[in-house]
Amino acid sequence: MVSSHLFVVILALCSSVRSTTAVISSFVGTLDNDPAARDRHLLPTVNASNAAATLPRGLENEDIAICFDLDVPLQWTSEEGELRVNGFPFHLKGISYFGFETGTMYPGGLSGKTTVRDVFTLLRAEGFNALRIPFSAEIALNPDRILRVQDPDLDNLGHMARLAKFVDVAAEFDLLVMPDMHRLYANGGIDALWYDNRTPYSRLLEAWTNIMGAIEDKWNFAFIDLKNEPHGQATWGNSNRATDWNKAAEELSKALFGRFPQWHGLAFVGGIEWGNAIQGMRNFPIDLGRPDWTRRVVYSPHVYGPDVYDRPYFNFGFPDNLPGIWESSFGFVESLYGQNAVVIGEWGGKYGRGPSGRRDKTWADTLAKWVVNRCLEDNFYWCVNPDSSDTGGILEDDWTTPVKPKLELLRRVQPHPSLLYGTSQGNVACLSEGKYANPNCRRK
Repeated sequence: MVSSHLFVVILALCSSVRSTTAVISSFVGTLDNDPAARDRHLLPTVNASNAAATLPRGLENEDIAICFDLDVPLQWTSEEGELRVNGFPFHLKGISYFGFETGTMYPGGLSGKTTVRDVFTLLRAEGFNALRIPFSAEIALNPDRILRVQDPDLDNLGHMARLAKFVDVAAEFDLLVMPDMHRLYANGGIDALWYDNRTPYSRLLEAWTNIMGAIEDKWNFAFIDLKNEPHGQATWGNSNRATDWNKAAEELSKALFGRFPQWHGLAFVGGIEWGNAIQGMRNFPIDLGRPDWTRRVVYSPHVYGPDVYDRPYFNFGFPDNLPGIWESSFGFVESLYGQNAVVIGEWGGKYGRGPSGRRDKTWADTLAKWVVNRCLEDNFYWCVNPDSSDTGGILEDDWTTPVKPKLELLRRVQPHPSLLYGTSQGNVACLSEGKYANPNCRRK
């Protein structure tokens, strides 16, 4: 249901400069009496006022922002193939920024090379609206361990306090956040399953409870990524509780939604086989036992090219064979079921500067064109960090210089991302919807 505490704000620019002052006319009303008003961006008028405000970066001339009273938690849903916030479409342009899950236990680059504010400044300027934050169960299970960090915002804080501050700073730059259970142990590898003998399911649930408890009251905490890249013995079915990832995702989602009833964000569920395979949902879709909870599930495959793993199909029939492979792997979900959204949770590569040469660039360009054509452009790119060994990042090794070809690629994929931003009025957040990259896509 759309929140009844909603404002529609029509922003009339005084000039074309992004930081210009705008005149805001605010109309307060309820959608419950006139649901069609939501689609027209018009509400029954209760009162009106004029105010001056500074436009956040990204709003275009005569754009319309829909504003929400944050005293009522934002309601995120995954339905009819779209991400929605309070019933309005949200076009996601996300990126992973890793480090919390490593041995340092804090975001990358904070050894004198950069600060989180410097990183967030670039992301905001490029239109990114969401951050995926890999972490380990280990740091979540040791929430109060204090670390020194060469960043004034994150220094001398415990693990969960440091995460909470990171999320607060992200909010200043209009960035939503998604914690990602990337691995069980700092400095460890990516675990095949979501548990092991040292960290059984009960401890995993405790780790997630600590994470969500630290940030549940943050308006920009919108999503959780339940497990990074199940593989090996991981299965998708209904026969083995010890290995069926889909059943574990259901159990974990229900437990967390139940423990945090005031949080109405989304649970991202990746595939097995290193995140790639969600074909099992044809027979065993994620079902949380309540329609309102099931509408908060997002299928989130990971897709990589020859720089990361040189599969046989990158050498025969390439690249014309790729759309068919992607369609059978995950593209079928929205077209066949028309329900939960699909968001690519990881993709990336060195884009022509890696071991596969221009094949990886060809792969990425082909994927970019395909997702736009298929109206599947919501994504989290891997990654910010230049020291990701098999992909690199959107920054050069100096943590300052942008990798312009990659940023241009991402602009093609999501040229009109949504913007959900806090305001100087305090408990109000406003949404500029953005739009599909493909004009033939439409709101469903």
